[in-house]
Amino acid sequence: MVDNCGAPLRTGAVTASFSNGDSPLALIGTSSGRWSGTWTPRNARTSDLKVMVTAEQPQTSLKGTAEVGGAAAANPEVPIVNVGGAVSAASFARSASPSPGELVSIFGVKLSDGFEAASALPLRTQMQGALLTLAGRPLPLVFTSDGQVNAVIPYDIPAGQQHQLIARRGARLSAPESISVVAAQPAVFTTDLTGKGQGHIYVNTTGAQILADAANPAVAGDYLVFYGTGLGAVDPPATAGEAAPADPLRKTRGAVTVTIGGRPVEVLFAGLTPGFTGLYQINVQLPAGIASGDAVEVVVTVGGVAGPPVTIAVR
Repeated sequence: MVDNCGAPLRTGAVTASFSNGDSPLALIGTSSGRWSGTWTPRNARTSDLKVMVTAEQPQTSLKGTAEVGGAAAANPEVPIVNVGGAVSAASFARSASPSPGELVSIFGVKLSDGFEAASALPLRTQMQGALLTLAGRPLPLVFTSDGQVNAVIPYDIPAGQQHQLIARRGARLSAPESISVVAAQPAVFTTDLTGKGQGHIYVNTTGAQILADAANPAVAGDYLVFYGTGLGAVDPPATAGEAAPADPLRKTRGAVTVTIGGRPVEVLFAGLTPGFTGLYQINVQLPAGIASGDAVEVVVTVGGVAGPPVTIAVR
């Protein structure tokens, strides 16, 4: 890339966009003015495919474009991880980033040879021909299908960085998908599996847990248990894919706060649920004075990061 004086374009931004509907690709520049990026076509176009490259240098108000044409033939057997396709298995929020220890859903195409759900712990890292790696680490797998794989992020993946997610199916590899990993991204599971509405929040009674919904609302003084994921690192450390032990309990390192109906409530415990992997629980006691309703908003925050609101019934 050169500017209007023929000098190498070393600053600014260069983006490639595609007429087949693929997401734009930001190119990375070098000190010599050479800009590059790797594009794996996701939507086949056998003719009239246009690639538009746009270069901008805001400091000098310069902007230029170039276009090339060609084709992108279909290659249906190669696995593809969707752009932004790694999301919380609880919230499915596309704006959220995975965190160490989190249960995630990864969406794409040709990710595995078929459907399989894990039946025992510790989890395997290969099922139905599928193997996913993040930062070079294989992910323990919970569930596989052609278009979706559920997995657990290893606890020792460094947070605050971007890492490459690669899907392998047999001998075929996907193009790397860049994934940001953050310290925590809390989310409470919901009963309809959408990440919205009635949360998996239970009244803890003697020998049983009863869903705190409109049929069995919580009342002041009840002990409640929330089930979610994305609460981040725990102490003592845990191993992703293995059952969390009960002795000692694995407590979250980040500060966990909860509001119900906009009011803060005391957190009695926050950490991994014994006997499970990637599943966190939060224990609180419902105080008096919470406004009643069938859909009272609940928000969980870890280290200043708030999860999406879910609801609980209160009387």
